[in-house]
Amino acid sequence: MNPTDWRSTIAAALVTACFSFSLISDLRQALRKNESFEYAFAQRLSNALHNAPPGPLVSVGDLNDVLYDITLYVAFLTERQYYGNEIDAWSLGELRGGYYLVVRADTTLDRESASNAQAKRFFSAPSSDRSLNREINVYFVKAP
Repeated sequence: MNPTDWRSTIAAALVTACFSFSLISDLRQALRKNESFEYAFAQRLSNALHNAPPGPLVSVGDLNDVLYDITLYVAFLTERQYYGNEIDAWSLGELRGGYYLVVRADTTLDRESASNAQAKRFFSAPSSDRSLNREINVYFVKAP
């Protein structure tokens, strides 16, 4: 056999091995049961929204907060529209009506939603849930 054939065979084997190791690692991680807290919580919330009236989802909070991830997962699982995460919304007047609002408890927006006739508490998760610093409330806000 020609020495050039050996070199190309070795080169092809090395390239194949490099790609195979990363693929095997990714495949092993994908097949391992490693469910994030946010996804597990979103499944609970999406089950609650299963028979609920239609409406898009909105979250209010910092982008580093779990609310953003949870609401995005719920939108995916329920096939509802996601209007995004409002970082600096302080009142319901700043948001459109006819949606599900996901907020942290004991915030200004949560207190306003609890006392507003257009908003009805739909779902509440206690602070005893893992990774939640405070309770999370979900309100259905009717269009004016």
